[in-house]
Amino acid sequence: MREVSSGGAGWPNPRPGPAGKRAPPVRAGSGGAGRHKFGPLVFRAGSGGTSFLAILTIRKYPDPVLREMSRPVAVIDAKLRRLAADLLDTMLDAGGLGLAAPQIGIPLRLAAVDFDPGKRDPRILVNPLITRRIGRKELKEEGCLSFPELRSQVKRSPRVIFRAQDLTGKMLEYDVEGLAARAVQHELDHLDGLLFVDKIGPSDKQSLRRELAEMELAYAELHPGDRP
Repeated sequence: MREVSSGGAGWPNPRPGPAGKRAPPVRAGSGGAGRHKFGPLVFRAGSGGTSFLAILTIRKYPDPVLREMSRPVAVIDAKLRRLAADLLDTMLDAGGLGLAAPQIGIPLRLAAVDFDPGKRDPRILVNPLITRRIGRKELKEEGCLSFPELRSQVKRSPRVIFRAQDLTGKMLEYDVEGLAARAVQHELDHLDGLLFVDKIGPSDKQSLRRELAEMELAYAELHPGDRP
């Protein structure tokens, strides 16, 4: 991954834990818990004070919000930074490489992506936009936190150049390849109401038909008034 513009990692540390370090994600039950508008609020007490982590509910297929076109972020303020931190906490807690705001029920052009899982290099992307796709598309396996345990082969460009604002409002340009490029394309699809199952071949889609039907039935039983 090459960050073309300078400006740091692209996300601040809005909620430091003990000794000025960001506290690791805490699963419900490992500390105290309160309530948050979108999910449980988990907290841990430490010598440096109490660190709050909101692990939000990840929306599953076929929740209608996953098909919404996300609106641009108009103002980057404390409320948005808190939402971004919660999005990041939720992604890390779920073990994902990326998570888009629609996946937590909020159709905003906001996403979290881990550019280097081995080194834990997560970024918050505000109003991201791909400006160039480079190279012949490659067919590789993908999964999605909104489709638990489902995986399929998806064609993606091996390298992309894109720009996005960070949480200070600064516009940065990135040049990423490999897994990071695939993750960015996957999450930006979410912002346009597109899902990875929309991009798989007919035979693969046929093979997932039963699993998708089961997810649709489960959703209908939990949300009888909704129309996916």
